[in-house]
Amino acid sequence: VADAVLYHHEPVDKILHALPLVKIVYVANILCVKYDEDRQAALKAAKAVFGFTPSHVEHIVLECREETNDVALAFNIPIELSVSADKSEPSGQEGNKYQKDLLGEVKNFSLLYGTVQNLLNVDCRDSILKIVEQGLQILFDVTRTFFFLHKPEKDLLVGSLPEESYYAELINNLAIPFDNKNLLARSLSKRIVVDSFGYLAGGTKSIADEQIIHLLGTEGMMCFPMLARKKPVGVMVIGIDDSMFRQFSDQIKVLRMLANQAAMCIHVDEARRNQARRIQSERMEASSTIARQIVHEVNNPLGIIKNYIKIIGLKLPENHPVRNELRIITEEVDRVGQIVKQLSFFARPEVKKLEPVDINILFSDFLKIIKKSILEPSKINLHLKLDSSLPKIVTEKNCLKQVLINLIKNAAEAMPDGGNIYVETKPVSFSGKIFIGDKRKIPGEIEITVGDDGPGIPDNRKLRLFEPYNSLKGEGHFGIGLSIIYNTVKELNGVITCESNKDTGTIFKIVLPVSASRK
Repeated sequence: VADAVLYHHEPVDKILHALPLVKIVYVANILCVKYDEDRQAALKAAKAVFGFTPSHVEHIVLECREETNDVALAFNIPIELSVSADKSEPSGQEGNKYQKDLLGEVKNFSLLYGTVQNLLNVDCRDSILKIVEQGLQILFDVTRTFFFLHKPEKDLLVGSLPEESYYAELINNLAIPFDNKNLLARSLSKRIVVDSFGYLAGGTKSIADEQIIHLLGTEGMMCFPMLARKKPVGVMVIGIDDSMFRQFSDQIKVLRMLANQAAMCIHVDEARRNQARRIQSERMEASSTIARQIVHEVNNPLGIIKNYIKIIGLKLPENHPVRNELRIITEEVDRVGQIVKQLSFFARPEVKKLEPVDINILFSDFLKIIKKSILEPSKINLHLKLDSSLPKIVTEKNCLKQVLINLIKNAAEAMPDGGNIYVETKPVSFSGKIFIGDKRKIPGEIEITVGDDGPGIPDNRKLRLFEPYNSLKGEGHFGIGLSIIYNTVKELNGVITCESNKDTGTIFKIVLPVSASRK
């Protein structure tokens, strides 16, 4: 098309033998520009190039103008339809206003398209919300936007803003019951746009609504449901004054499209993460099932073998040389038994007693012993960073202690020439929630980090890091230590992840609920 435009002012004789697209652009330009000014010249050119009769041309022009009018109406730009020379197009100040409005709408549409394109290129919830926030500010001069995402398992709307947002610390600690008694829940449950002024829909404002409007710093708000494949994802809340309502009500379709596009991106991101967790869980469950079968099948024959070795030994004289060989065989059978015992721990971690535990005191005490017995002889420095604001958590302290010991031992074995190990505890930001209105609290989570500056984990091992029999330590190691850690953390209702790079080392992060279960 760009190349064809170059020839739209050439003489008609030169166009007759051009490529079809050049002809189309040429005749289209003449019919657009000259049809009302010099109709005979336009009709002559259309006849020469395509053989159009005057009735054909009139039909084409009428259809094009009707289509142009439809597009203009979609942008809320009124354009008078003109099909004859005695009926002029808008001119003067009125024409300039139409042109200015149309250019403004096209500009906004282009910016909206850019916002949507940016949404498709990000892969985390914070980035998605940040792009929508910026898009609303650029397109509609919205100074403050809040997002509340739906948590169906808790029947809540939970505040969600990008962490760098000014109000993130406040909003991300808030939760609203999804009970249809507030404007946000009403908007999402009924799939409609509601406003606090009552122009569109809404009803009586609840205390929670009043508090959110106060935080927005405006006279009122509009709530847009965020839907992905008709499933509720959340609510986009825009702060507006009464005088601004008309401006935003004219853009409801565009704003709903933006809200739904953000909802779809969040839905896809969550689905991707759930799929990854499900695959990991299924792999571990399959490995656990195999481990349980092995433990069951191997223990019986091992016991029989040991009994027969003992019977044979009793039949031999005291100093018979075979007795020593039988002793070696018994030791090897016992070693197999130890391996099987490890498998039983992997298959079913033993979580005995849940109780309130001060993680900082627990770690401080037994890390002193590990430091002297394991780390100092290997020239490894231990760096502790324990957050004093960390709450007690309900967990099984011996299991947690075992997890930390195994992670530190693994880190130490990865650095035979010495290095640094970093242990840190801290509350997880915005994980606890406060109900607006009655100030009830939902317990949050804590994070335990164990890092080192060792050689890192090879890329080909990262994807199946927590699966059994995936050891990096060579002969004599069975690769089930991290599997046991993974299952133990899971039994404690926690999540463990790993980040590793050959230049910066390896970091294991464990997130545990403050309460005994994730509510």
